[in-house]
Amino acid sequence: MASFVLDGNFTAQHRHMKNPENDVQFADGQIFTVGQGPFEAHLAREGKLPAMAQKSTCNAHRAVLGANKKKANLETTGIGAAACSRHGFFLPHTCVDFQRGEAQANMDYSFFYALSAFPGLMIFLVLYDIACQYWVNLRKRFSRRRDYMKLPDDAKFLYGIGQFHVHGHRQECYSRFSPAFVSGAGIQDGEILETLWASLNKISDSTRGMATSHRKEMIDDHMWYSNWVKLTRMDISLGARWKRVTEELGPAEMALDSIAEKASPDDIAAWESEAKNADEIRSQNPNSMRLYQMDVKDLPTRDQIQKAIMEAERAERGAGQGEASWLRSGLDIQREQLSVAYTARTLQPDPSGKAELALENQRQKLLESIRVFNKKAANFLPISAVMLDYDTDNLGDLLLGEEWDDDANASHGGAFDKSAVIGLPEHATLMLPSTLGSEWLERYELQSLAKKERELRKAEMDDALHAIKVGVGYKSHLYFAKARAAFLELLALEPDRKTRKKASAPYKTIFPSDLQVNTALAEPFTHGLRDWHTSWIWTFGEVSPAWEKNRRWTLP
Repeated sequence: MASFVLDGNFTAQHRHMKNPENDVQFADGQIFTVGQGPFEAHLAREGKLPAMAQKSTCNAHRAVLGANKKKANLETTGIGAAACSRHGFFLPHTCVDFQRGEAQANMDYSFFYALSAFPGLMIFLVLYDIACQYWVNLRKRFSRRRDYMKLPDDAKFLYGIGQFHVHGHRQECYSRFSPAFVSGAGIQDGEILETLWASLNKISDSTRGMATSHRKEMIDDHMWYSNWVKLTRMDISLGARWKRVTEELGPAEMALDSIAEKASPDDIAAWESEAKNADEIRSQNPNSMRLYQMDVKDLPTRDQIQKAIMEAERAERGAGQGEASWLRSGLDIQREQLSVAYTARTLQPDPSGKAELALENQRQKLLESIRVFNKKAANFLPISAVMLDYDTDNLGDLLLGEEWDDDANASHGGAFDKSAVIGLPEHATLMLPSTLGSEWLERYELQSLAKKERELRKAEMDDALHAIKVGVGYKSHLYFAKARAAFLELLALEPDRKTRKKASAPYKTIFPSDLQVNTALAEPFTHGLRDWHTSWIWTFGEVSPAWEKNRRWTLP
């Protein structure tokens, strides 16, 4: 497959000659600039043909809007050219002048002669800033020029937009035209002509007032020199690229493996088949690449899960009625405990005593909530057995987020002093199924209660992860007040190591590096993210088949 890039340069302008009859050309169309006579004949013929209407389906790009704009004082408003997209060599006989803007008729002439630089090849990758509009009527335009510009009937054209410019297009253009999704394109940004223009622009002030032939010869000389430099320094360039590839390959493979681990072999086979089919038809229908457009669906919220459980309770005619609401209140109390504990740790000395009074009011309110919750537990738990087995002094290994208060990279350290917190409501344990443990629940056949808490805690973690993505500014408090506490309690509901591993499979430990993200929108089509592998929290959100198909929750 041959790949080349098309682009326009509006800095290389040219003013009208006062005495054009005195112009003498020595190498008209022999190197990089096209022959004046055939090119003008082509434009004259195009001007007589009826305009081919095309409605723009993308953003308003300068190359599209300025296609018919003409400046009276300029003979040439700019130039267009083609270059090898991999190595940056200007292709011969592809440099055309613009009489108005970046008109398609001008770029078609460059496009046609760019193909002749790759004899015998029939698959071409064409990279162009406005490829999403350029390709639409390409075949139709060339069908009107069959007598002098005929495209090979068997040629296959793939179209792409450079990695820089594609981010200025609509979101759907990223999956359809980004070189990252073109099979066989390799790792290339498709913007190499932009770097070549930077060097050529240094002579633009000089060539603007030159004679027409002198200007063309000057442009040819600089393009020839550019190709010579590319040729003599190719070993250095390729060596640098190889080094970059070796550095990026490992992280890329790890990111791919982490995705593959979550999928079944059948899913992977289906994805590979879809990708293959999309590749086969993308030349005729770039919309087939839409399958690469990331569309992460949000998981059901905790409110939705609670509603589904309550509906199931009602359908069972009273069996377990009220368990979901009771469990939900317990989870809310645990979140409040974390909030009060945070307030107590960060309390500053206050001579007036107002801060301490406010904290005591919070504790009194929390204590009353715990009393009401434990009282209601009698409706769902065998209280006599609970009081026999339930150790109110067993505070466990509580993690209340203090390691994240001041330093995002600090770790939880120091022995946990139980004697200092006994009696404080923020450190009290609740009569939740997760507190009592899986063995105790099995003994009294309360596994259904554990399943309900498990689903509510999963939904609680899902809500917390979504909130983290939305509000990175208060990331540490959100995570430790919701996600991590729910994760630890979730494991307590599972009877053995195997089921614990299965239950916690979608969830991983969050580290500070997972929460380091730019305040800009972190989407796959955002500029500069091609080689950046996101944390797992940004792709977390696959809807389970049962929820997606049935739109309701059924307890296992």
